Amino acid sequence: MRRNVGVILAGGRGERFGTVPPKQFVFIGDKMIIEYTIDNLLRSDSIDEIYLVINPKNPKYLDLGKELESRYRKITKVVEGGRTRTESIYNSVLALDNNADKVVFIDAVRPFVPTRVFEDFVELLNHYDVVKFCSKIVDYLAFTDNPRF
Repeated sequence: MRRNVGVILAGGRGERFGTVPPKQFVFIGDKMIIEYTIDNLLRSDSIDEIYLVINPKNPKYLDLGKELESRYRKITKVVEGGRTRTESIYNSVLALDNNADKVVFIDAVRPFVPTRVFEDFVELLNHYDVVKFCSKIVDYLAFTDNPRF
């Protein structure tokens, strides 16, 4: 049976965010940020299973990935990420088996992507080889030398 796989890229170290643990494992309320992303994929009828790609440099985070796998029914694999995002994506593609039909990638720290986006991705992948999500930027940052800001 052919399956659609949602791959959550959770291998970042969060250096710019400046926290330990990395931002995907930071709690907001009673859940880690990654769990909000997992919840969105769980609600999608188009996603049959979920892979977590996690940085292997710190075994504690791989263990956390395995714990998430045991708690969420659709998570079927925890994949060791690479040194870069590209290597992490590559490792997740190598982990796919022949029954994978469509693959949707999402960053672990995108908890507000609505479930309908995954439904749209899978539908669009019936017509296109690759689909990229884009959204308008509604806010902006401005830098100034003025000390009042």
